[in-house]
Amino acid sequence: VPREKALRLAKAARDLPGPVYVHCHHGLHRGPAAAACVLLATNLHYTPADAAAFLKTAGTDPKYAGLVGVPQSFVPPTSAELDALPDDFPATVAVPDLTQTMVAVDQRWDELQKAVKNRWKGDGTAAVQLGELYREAARLPAAQAKGEGFLKLLAAGERLAGEVGKAARAKDVPSADAALKTLRANCNACHTRFRD
Repeated sequence: VPREKALRLAKAARDLPGPVYVHCHHGLHRGPAAAACVLLATNLHYTPADAAAFLKTAGTDPKYAGLVGVPQSFVPPTSAELDALPDDFPATVAVPDLTQTMVAVDQRWDELQKAVKNRWKGDGTAAVQLGELYREAARLPAAQAKGEGFLKLLAAGERLAGEVGKAARAKDVPSADAALKTLRANCNACHTRFRD
């Protein structure tokens, strides 16, 4: 959690009328880490051990080293630091294009998980859409700024999603399962290198 964002959240929680609701896409990782920062910043009795226990209870995945490390890495602000921050709290904040695309990718993944449970009875549309999202992501300036390694992983994701879709349309369950496993490994490799 970038410190400047954590402090803005803490100031909002401290100064705006409550209650305060902190959330993220799955409710397991970024949201709980941000909430832990807010509590560490605004509650003198909330300890790093409390924050670590909270993240564990919330289900924050240990692979997100930066998030599970918040209890040890976050330096609580002074009251003066919070006072000095702007008090213009926007109702919404623009979400970067690459982040929006990855949320859509995650939604296609949810659909693919349903397809697996149904033994690939669908037409493979989610896999086709997933491949298209990887292709579109590669065109974004933020993706290009991450470099060739990131773009290669997106290209591999596009290709592998195509293989999943082709096998699903052919009702070739073993091939669809195998292609999805390889695609998942590609995504995990990308997350490890560029996100986690």
